[in-house]
Amino acid sequence: MEKLVLLANLVVGAYLTGLIWTIQMVHYPLFNMADRNTFTAFESEHGLRISSIVLLPMLIELVLSGIFLGSKLETTPNWIPLLCAALVGIIWLSTFFVQVPQHNILSSGFDEKAYQSLVSSNWIRTIAWSAKTALLAWAIWLELSK
Repeated sequence: MEKLVLLANLVVGAYLTGLIWTIQMVHYPLFNMADRNTFTAFESEHGLRISSIVLLPMLIELVLSGIFLGSKLETTPNWIPLLCAALVGIIWLSTFFVQVPQHNILSSGFDEKAYQSLVSSNWIRTIAWSAKTALLAWAIWLELSK
């Protein structure tokens, strides 16, 4: 069961990592090119569409991270589940206390300061998800190479 939880964590983490890199490198840069006259509709549509593909995986990741904390794997050091859970905590805190407030500002119209803050602060999540996925891949390698 523990190995299945580890694998499920990696799958969800890899999905979210790919998604956040796409947002960081493709989607957020396009915000700056959106028509300012229709930007509020653009931002609203972004919120609806992105929520439909990110909220459920983030919730699943949160649950899996909690289960992973209690797992007893044979060769994975105990600090890996702890660090993964800490990274998920950072991601959630950053999402709801940094990125969401910037999106709320942008929902009233394009604001250069909010946009720049959104793009630069999103690196927190991009790096955290990338690090978490790398740790999970390493843990799987440790488990498979025993």
